[in-house]
Amino acid sequence: MLYNEYLEAHRANNVEAHGENIKESSSSTSSTGLGKSKGKDEFRNYIRNIEIVFEQVKSELDVYLEGVMSCEDDSVFNVLEWWKMNTLKFRILSKMACDILSIPITTVASESAFSAGSRVIDQYRASLGVDTTQVLLCGEDWFRAFYEREKERTRRTLRSSLYLEVLLSLVSWAG
Repeated sequence: MLYNEYLEAHRANNVEAHGENIKESSSSTSSTGLGKSKGKDEFRNYIRNIEIVFEQVKSELDVYLEGVMSCEDDSVFNVLEWWKMNTLKFRILSKMACDILSIPITTVASESAFSAGSRVIDQYRASLGVDTTQVLLCGEDWFRAFYEREKERTRRTLRSSLYLEVLLSLVSWAG
């Protein structure tokens, strides 16, 4: 389930952040020698324990699914604004919503995909399916990447041979 993956990632991030905070606080404690951060560490542990207990009682997903959302019939509901306003209440779900709802839409006008300038697409190209179009575009990218690597390899070979010629001429000139 996607929610569980986000939950594990959230926990891992919290553990990493907590570990960094402990390192920072222990270094600041040792440098000052006063132990002022002990209270902060205790508070962080308390908050972490509360979050763990809260997760065991009812998950964020359960709270969201049980919640009643009201939207006026006359009003316009903005889902992005709603998630922005409820980020603190639903930390994991809001991260999921952000990732899912912010997927960039990559659309290319069919004419510009297959023609240069202002040429019109012929009947054959206009009848290509989505999968075929995607295969052709991916293939084009792969060929470009392959030939760019070949060009770079050729440049390196030419550069190496040029260096070799210069070295040989220097050796023959010096000798």
